[in-house]
Amino acid sequence: MVAEAQDEIVGHILFSPMTIESGEVAHNAVCLGPLAVLPNFQRQGVGSQLMEAGLAECRRQGHKAVFLLGHPSYYPRFGFRPAREFDVHYQDDRDAFMAVELVQGALQRISGRAVFAEEFGEEH
Repeated sequence: MVAEAQDEIVGHILFSPMTIESGEVAHNAVCLGPLAVLPNFQRQGVGSQLMEAGLAECRRQGHKAVFLLGHPSYYPRFGFRPAREFDVHYQDDRDAFMAVELVQGALQRISGRAVFAEEFGEEH
């Protein structure tokens, strides 16, 4: 999704597929990132509007939860919590790896290790 002002793209949000691997089972999931707003348009609600619209679209498409790597003080306002609280892990379980359930209880029976699309791998 993009945000426009005066016929100019001033922000965007992207969601991509990922999996939560638990032994031999892989659960499909979705990852948010990046979310970006041009500096001159920051602190005007553009990022929040993109976030709300993006999460609503994920719900509409039937996604049950969204994961991200992001600033631990920004994303909790949208319901994100450290993913380790859902027993989903990534690297050192840093606070920046977060999740939000779009459907209450969606992550209750899912645990494992987050695996992002190969385009987001360290070698890229």
